[in-house]
Amino acid sequence: MASKTAKIEQEAGDAEATYLFQQFMLRILWVVLFIALVSLAYSHLTRDDVLPIQKIKVSGEFEHLLSQDLQPIIANGVNGNFFTVNVGEIYKQLVDLQWVEKVWIHRIWPNTIKVNFQEQKPIAILKDKGLLNQNGEVFSQDVSSFIKQLPKFVVAKNYIQESISQFEKSSKILQENDLEARVFYYDERKSQKIKLSNGIELILGRVDVEERLIKFVKAYKMQLQNETRKILKVDLRYTNGLAIGWQQSSAKSQPLLINQLA
Repeated sequence: MASKTAKIEQEAGDAEATYLFQQFMLRILWVVLFIALVSLAYSHLTRDDVLPIQKIKVSGEFEHLLSQDLQPIIANGVNGNFFTVNVGEIYKQLVDLQWVEKVWIHRIWPNTIKVNFQEQKPIAILKDKGLLNQNGEVFSQDVSSFIKQLPKFVVAKNYIQESISQFEKSSKILQENDLEARVFYYDERKSQKIKLSNGIELILGRVDVEERLIKFVKAYKMQLQNETRKILKVDLRYTNGLAIGWQQSSAKSQPLLINQLA
């Protein structure tokens, strides 16, 4: 009786093992089938004649970017179809163009690539370097077309970004009073000077720069506006006034005169 019971238990165990093995093999079969279907789908969808790229849309405000620079990169980069086109390689080549600050590339179902650009915006010419953008980066050495348009920066190394912020504050005060900064100096001691478009050099120093500019504007409107051609420089580093350096040809030949402001 015990032998018969053991035999029955053994047969039951064998049956369970067979069932588990069949289930395991069934799972493997489904996995293999799934992989085969995925491979078949991938093989089909990566064919160049399936969902080919038929449209390329380019957008952005261009002033200095040239279409002959953009078109070859985009056209040559659009190889493959909607799924296989290498947008990363197109991006890499486009963002390396000196007048491109940012670029975005998107796939638009089912057959379109959209490329959007943000062009570099030069804010100044950095002496002996080139065109400077808002981020303090020199992006082009060709300054020939901008000499009359942009201010010139003579700035100590490692102080470029800081100098941009300071220049913007000073330039705003001047522009509000119809004055234009043409050359901006910012040295290692953070001492500042500005040469205006009318030829006057403003010595501003390191502290209270905005207050000193406001002081100059007040004096300029009240006393100095008609003397512009005779003035060489104005030193604003005085607490209660300013010092004027006159052109040598001026009748007022004194090198510096202190003017007290009311």
